[in-house]
Amino acid sequence: MPNNKEREIIKKPTQRYKPPPAEAPPEYSVEMSCPLCGRRACDLSDYPNAPMWVGMKCPHCHNIIHLNIKR
Repeated sequence: MPNNKEREIIKKPTQRYKPPPAEAPPEYSVEMSCPLCGRRACDLSDYPNAPMWVGMKCPHCHNIIHLNIKR
């Protein structure tokens, strides 16, 4: 059995690192939905100056979709 001095040397286990909570999306972001499955495909925080088409893969239905981004 360890004596009193040896008990003081034994350290308590350290706490695990907890990453900071993820930042919430800005309040002015716009959710773009997939035209095929209707679920959220991406968020926009700012609009481009001119209309623009974006081709991407939907994270839910895994189909290639094209989104028309305009004001």
